[in-house]
Amino acid sequence: MSEIGLEQKEVVEEIYLILAEFFKFPTEEFYQEVVQGLIDQRLEELTGFMGYPKPNVFFKNRFTSFQEMKQLYVRCFMGVVQPYAPPVESVYKVWTKDPTASLPNATSKGYYYGDSALHLRHLYQQFQLEIPEEYTSMPDHLTLLLEFLTFLVQNGTIRQVYQLIVDHFDWLDDFRTELTKVENSQFYLDVTDVLIAIISYERQSLANINQIEDSV
Repeated sequence: MSEIGLEQKEVVEEIYLILAEFFKFPTEEFYQEVVQGLIDQRLEELTGFMGYPKPNVFFKNRFTSFQEMKQLYVRCFMGVVQPYAPPVESVYKVWTKDPTASLPNATSKGYYYGDSALHLRHLYQQFQLEIPEEYTSMPDHLTLLLEFLTFLVQNGTIRQVYQLIVDHFDWLDDFRTELTKVENSQFYLDVTDVLIAIISYERQSLANINQIEDSV
């Protein structure tokens, strides 16, 4: 996104990378940053700098132990117990829009590795990016989406960033709805609300920039 300054790019990148970290399996280091309030402080500073909607929730002191955070992640996202809400785009979209597809689940939702995953795999190949081994079956996992968005902020154009948001971040409301069905999921609901607010703001801002460019 050459149209914005280097400092702004770095701030946007850090915001997206922090949000991406929430949807990875928790690490001890990230847990400590969360419960000590370091993530709250950083998100408030970074969103304020960019003029993004500021988080109206705090994530510190939400867990009594690292084990509790890991258990909540598993319950919310990994399907050990129903219901759960995997943070994977394909699950919330029709598996394929290919009219020639003859599989029984072709026009159904709830399946992995649909059209969105194939499209993202193509984009990663186009930019010579490797899919981490733990995500090979779900290249449209929210963590990878946010990391790829970060990559485009640094190396792509505003149009590419905007198109990725339009094409691959339009399922977050459905994801949030499923997450509300999971017991004690408020922590991750709050994270998702912060993400939705920022992505919505970015989508509108970038749309306005593209409209200006098109009119020139």
